[in-house]
Amino acid sequence: MFGLIALGLPLSQIENLTGRKSETIKRRLRRCRARGDLWNQVMNALLEHQAFGDSDPEVLEVFGAGTKNRNSPFVRAFSKRLTNVQVGSALFELRESLRERIEHFVGAEIAYTGSGDFFRADVDVERIPWIKEIRRSVGRVEDCPVFGEYEVLVWDQVRCPNAQARALAERRVPPVMTLRCLCKGMGENMSLGGFMDNLKSIVAAIDNGWV
Repeated sequence: MFGLIALGLPLSQIENLTGRKSETIKRRLRRCRARGDLWNQVMNALLEHQAFGDSDPEVLEVFGAGTKNRNSPFVRAFSKRLTNVQVGSALFELRESLRERIEHFVGAEIAYTGSGDFFRADVDVERIPWIKEIRRSVGRVEDCPVFGEYEVLVWDQVRCPNAQARALAERRVPPVMTLRCLCKGMGENMSLGGFMDNLKSIVAAIDNGWV
């Protein structure tokens, strides 16, 4: 959890990845900071794993005040809110490096959007608010004027996973439908990042009353 803070992730994203509420995270941070021996262990572990990148290790101390560190790996990777299709090679490498570092701390595959929304790709999709919102929607995809081909395909896959996705889910132990299953079931032309960008676009359309 402290590793994610050091990387500069917003609280909302840390909640997504850990399942812990922001107040719980802040309380734990304050308790550890109050104990010098424990705090030194935390800092040494994070420095060993180069969690801070080019940012100041003291980011942990100002975290409770909501201060943004402009040099944090997260800010450098997502200060430009571009979709995963739009990014150039240099920015893509920054984002992939950050993803790998997050996966190291979380211990699971991570999916992300071009605007810096992170989710675990290995958990039941019913735990992901965007999936639940799309499945609850009573609108018709045919009526949405802003959907392109890929949004329609992702909409259909989320609401009724195809045979490939179901087969992938059945092979898991225990069997469970995940973001990776939904995405991989759509074939090689759909990357996990592209899937997430389309997923966010669909949720925005629902929230705006377009579908």
